[in-house]
Amino acid sequence: LRALFERALNITHDLSLTSIAFPFIGTGVLQYPVLDVMKALLDACSLFREKDRYSKDSINARLVTGQED
Repeated sequence: LRALFERALNITHDLSLTSIAFPFIGTGVLQYPVLDVMKALLDACSLFREKDRYSKDSINARLVTGQED
């Protein structure tokens, strides 16, 4: 899951976009633990930031949850 988030951040950067929204993937019907999804996203954002820390550009990443998450 973290690799999916990392890839999305890299594509966002490559396209010179300034924001991206991530849904809580799999937490509904698949009942994937919300905290695991959140940790995967935070880890991906931290790794992306560390690799790209000298860039003057920034990306706003938003985490989108459902009403029951």
